[in-house]
Amino acid sequence: MSSKSLPSEFLPLAFKYFGFSCLLFLAVLFLKYLAIESTQNFTSDEAVLNMLGREIYQHGSVFPRNWITANGDLMLPSGTLIIAALLNFFPNNFEMHAFVSILLTAVFLFSIHYALRTYARQSYFLPMAIFASGVSFKYTQMVLLQTTYFWWITAFFLTISVFANHRFSRPGFGAQILVALMSACVSLSNPGRAMLMYVLPALAFVSVFHFPERISVVSLKPIVWRICPITSGWLIAAAIYYISRRLGWWDTVDHASALQLAGPNQIFSNLAILLNGWMNYLGVDALAFGGTVLSGFYLAMCAAFVVLFSAAAIVWWLCAGSRDTGHFDFYRAMAAAFLAAFVPVLVLYVFFVPLAVNEWTTRYFTTPITILFFVSAICIQNWISVKCSYHIVVTVMVLVSICWLSHIRYQVQSANYRAETNLIRVARDIQALNIAKGYSTYWNASSLTVLTSETVKVRPLNVAVDALHPYPVMVSRDWYKDESVQSFLLLTNAEETTLAQVIENQFGRPQRTLSSNGYIILIYDYDLARNMQWS
Repeated sequence: MSSKSLPSEFLPLAFKYFGFSCLLFLAVLFLKYLAIESTQNFTSDEAVLNMLGREIYQHGSVFPRNWITANGDLMLPSGTLIIAALLNFFPNNFEMHAFVSILLTAVFLFSIHYALRTYARQSYFLPMAIFASGVSFKYTQMVLLQTTYFWWITAFFLTISVFANHRFSRPGFGAQILVALMSACVSLSNPGRAMLMYVLPALAFVSVFHFPERISVVSLKPIVWRICPITSGWLIAAAIYYISRRLGWWDTVDHASALQLAGPNQIFSNLAILLNGWMNYLGVDALAFGGTVLSGFYLAMCAAFVVLFSAAAIVWWLCAGSRDTGHFDFYRAMAAAFLAAFVPVLVLYVFFVPLAVNEWTTRYFTTPITILFFVSAICIQNWISVKCSYHIVVTVMVLVSICWLSHIRYQVQSANYRAETNLIRVARDIQALNIAKGYSTYWNASSLTVLTSETVKVRPLNVAVDALHPYPVMVSRDWYKDESVQSFLLLTNAEETTLAQVIENQFGRPQRTLSSNGYIILIYDYDLARNMQWS
């Protein structure tokens, strides 16, 4: 048998060991980043999981009293429930967040592995390498550090894998119950988002993949048996969500969820944000290498990967295989899932405001982007195995390239962030003040609280034209009660210069002023909450 047609189970043992070694290297590098280096990029968007976990732990309820959600997103499930459980034994710090990220990353990689073993037995190393590398820097931040979007894509891959057996017959009762529970759990946080990011693509996949060759009432039952658990789980979650809101168990402030039609100029602006954000989310992001050859080469390789994977995604249902291979229906079903996840979000993102705030909001496309990488990687490895006489050599070269890109992403880039960020040093400085309460802008407040293991509680502020107010979302109203203690206000040098008169009018002159790594710390002999009002 020639190497051209050699199936993966007969590949040389040395190649298999090499493939597993690459996966192990990527996993260790990625998990090391989550455990250590990600502290350099730790913002309040990640730290809010810890803060909500603390509130859930203190109140003993998944709907903590006085907590204000953003856009109706309960963040349940997310890593915050695990954090709340672990607070019985460990302090609420960055290490706690890193542990949860690593745990959920393992679950995420398992779901990818499960789907690969189910649908693409001959395509293993390259797709797993892509996901073990974290896909891209922004993907890692959005999916595996914030953990909010992790649940929908993981549930999607687990759902299509659980329902894969007995394609044209009824799935097992246990499988149906499992999917219904999974659908209910991942939909509880926000049924609207869950509908777009999990339910619609999952329904599209099972409807196409399990569609019978001949249509009849009996032949359509396998589809119904798979649609019912997904939709029933979503309906249960939606009922709990809206009843709890009606009963006033939780409060929210709508911003991104209060959609309005965009004008022509805004539509073009939204498209520009989508294009830039999409490329960066795939990995073509400008790193701070100072225009070196390494920077250009890295970006060129990233761009090549993006073009390669995007091209494979466009043509997967046309040239990835025929009906005789047994893969055609899988690619067609994944194409349907991609469109179901992509088109509704695209319409909302482009033709409405205010979803497209900046390129980080491309996170709304996490599900279609994940499907894009998953299927494209399978198509490329299948093409290499079938069309290339030296497919082992080519696969090895691709794996080495992925390892190199991952090393640059998490080692070199993290080193640059390490040289630039001062927030960790600021955390040490405010701990040395022996003042238990302070205030800062949103991006610094919760992250500083977690970085100091809650020895200093820094509460987020909203900056208005004429005053500073409590931050309106992802906070507890209890945080802004006057506790008759010393407090401080931490701002960047630029913020302090701009707001100097506003601060003096609202809070008076500070007792002391300190400088710390690009930040100004204004120390007062009273709790600043005394002079704040909710906006």
